[in-house]
Amino acid sequence: MGGNPGNLAVAVRLSLPASGAATTSAGKSSEPIKQMASAYNSSTSAAVNRTFEWQAEPIKNDTSTASATLNLLFGQGTAARAQTGLSIASNGQITFASGQTFPGTGTGDGTITGVIAGTDLTGGGTSGDVTLNLDTTKVPLLAAANTFTGNQTVNGNLSATGVVTGSSYQIGGELFAFGSSASGNAFLGCAGNTTTTGTQNAATGSGALSSNTTGGLNAAFGYQALFSNIGNYNTASGLPSAVLTCVGYDCTASADALTNATAMVGACRGRAESLPGVGRHRRPCRQGGHRHDEPVECTHRRARRRPSGQR
Repeated sequence: MGGNPGNLAVAVRLSLPASGAATTSAGKSSEPIKQMASAYNSSTSAAVNRTFEWQAEPIKNDTSTASATLNLLFGQGTAARAQTGLSIASNGQITFASGQTFPGTGTGDGTITGVIAGTDLTGGGTSGDVTLNLDTTKVPLLAAANTFTGNQTVNGNLSATGVVTGSSYQIGGELFAFGSSASGNAFLGCAGNTTTTGTQNAATGSGALSSNTTGGLNAAFGYQALFSNIGNYNTASGLPSAVLTCVGYDCTASADALTNATAMVGACRGRAESLPGVGRHRRPCRQGGHRHDEPVECTHRRARRRPSGQR
């Protein structure tokens, strides 16, 4: 051994053996490694030694899992050294003293004391292994059927390989097609209206049957066909201002309304206002070879009732 004055150099292994052999009643600790510091105490106006000791101590004596830990002790002055709570187990795991904190994990710095399930999550806990899961009543799943409530918006194209079900659908913010088998109504191309109580109506074309309230068994095809209709058993095909022919029992025809009638664009070569109706007990009017834009003069004769037994 050698070295500078006041220093001790050890060139061989330093071994601090146990203070004795363990018995069934008690284990034995090693001799401690003491390190002392001196600090002046203003209360006592004196220097006081502060002593740390590292000591190997037995645990689980007289068991099949007996082992030892390396503990840190501390004492002031002549007081006995006491455990600080810091120790190292035989597998290298460190037990920290109560109240130990770590940089960046103190109060308010990220110490995890529990996991709470937030919005749309389930699970959580304050100890042990903690699991969080999606609340599938609130978050849709990609590989499962989902039910949505409220209005939904898709920015972009929407493709479906199966059946798309709904009571109606819109194009450009306007109701394009709707109806139901219960009412027997079917409207396409911005036709009809959603407030009608009439049944068994069919319409195609913007504005067709759009004013119908209680009328039923009507069919309208074309832009604003039967636009003002509120009656029953009417059929119209064509623009509301087009040439109309009225056929039906007690039928009447105007530019936008029919009663008990069937109307067709250009069915007669003439203007609608020149065509009296053809209905029950009336013969069809004879139409000459008039140009489309000429009025047609039609006459009607009431059919005479034949005597019984004659044909």
